Amino acid sequence: MAKRFFCTSIFDSVEMRKMKPEYKLFWFYLLAKCNHAGLLLNPDLELAEFQLGVKLDKKTIMQQFGNDIEIINEKHLYLKKFVQFQYGELNPNVKAHLSVMKLLDKYKIRDKKDAVRTLELKKT
Repeated sequence: MAKRFFCTSIFDSVEMRKMKPEYKLFWFYLLAKCNHAGLLLNPDLELAEFQLGVKLDKKTIMQQFGNDIEIINEKHLYLKKFVQFQYGELNPNVKAHLSVMKLLDKYKIRDKKDAVRTLELKKT
């Protein structure tokens, strides 16, 4: 079972206060469902609606989370601030960080403007 850090002041933010309850719930769903690099591989909105017991709208999702979610391709999403919040600066000498860095490289996240800046993998 994956574990995540949680910001205890999240409900104090203006964005969260203005959000409808089903989208607050959906944000936590995304945090729980993403992998340890903040990637959601093949997200299923219909399954999310079923599991959460709410109706969601793609347009509203992008309005609510457009600054925090990056569409990698037609099948994958990236939670932009996830890695920085969970790990801080990534270090290739930390085993858990190395696997995150490899996933970010695989999906070409590290070179994007809003992505977390990480150290280059050392070639051995």
